[in-house]
Amino acid sequence: MDSFIVCKNAKGTFYKELADLAKLYSLVTGVEVSPEELGTTAERINTLARLINLREGLSRKDDSLPWKVMNQPIPDDGPAKGAVVTQEELDLMLDDYYNVRGWTLEGMPKKEKLKELGLAELQCLIEGKET
Repeated sequence: MDSFIVCKNAKGTFYKELADLAKLYSLVTGVEVSPEELGTTAERINTLARLINLREGLSRKDDSLPWKVMNQPIPDDGPAKGAVVTQEELDLMLDDYYNVRGWTLEGMPKKEKLKELGLAELQCLIEGKET
């Protein structure tokens, strides 16, 4: 989505799903693209960004939430009143997110995932970075 420079808050107004974005892309560029191709491209971009961040020294410890979200309870009277995200909850969410992405529990893209995305030659960016 970020690569389209489309407001994330506009979802549901101009587009509802990847099929809508694929159609918009095709109309603007004249290049036919399927929703599946668009999804794979988005995954490739996200994985490349992760590889660059890992190369620069970032790791799982940097995948955090703002202090306020984890330490300051929600003050309103709604159903989430008093809620905070604990480190244990964040760790579980990161584990799930990394798994869905095809990354290790340390947040490193697996060799198989890089190959699947056509990024195998970029494995060198993270070699020796395993924790």
